[in-house]
Amino acid sequence: MKHVMIASLLALSAVGATAAQAEFKGCYERVYDARYLKKNKKQQVIRMRFQVGVGQGEDGPPELADQIEATLRGNSVYRGSSAACKVDGRELQCEITGNGGSFHVTDRGKNSVRITNTSLMRFGNEEDGDKVKADNSNREFRLFRVGKGACP
Repeated sequence: MKHVMIASLLALSAVGATAAQAEFKGCYERVYDARYLKKNKKQQVIRMRFQVGVGQGEDGPPELADQIEATLRGNSVYRGSSAACKVDGRELQCEITGNGGSFHVTDRGKNSVRITNTSLMRFGNEEDGDKVKADNSNREFRLFRVGKGACP
């Protein structure tokens, strides 16, 4: 009986994790306008994009993997890194691969999420990626869902 209860709990937690991940599935993005950036002069990120839950497992195409991308002041292109996200209650806890930092994702309603930089976030490769430290100006970013599939 004890084994049946444990198996049932494990099955329910797997279903809960899948349901929670499905809530976040899609592409989120924000391009900060000039007025916002003028008011928030110390914010390094001028645009950010987050793709989650659209992959097809380890055998799927790499462009469908969970990833976080950003363009920083003084640049014009997105630089990104793959991320590994797991459900933690009603949030996602994410690690940027290759010791690129960490962030968590919270549903903000109205098809938006809050990305909270919990240490630092590296965008790009390990050698010369752009790094954003978690300080008052670069800690939280609100992104809006642009689609339930992969980012364009």
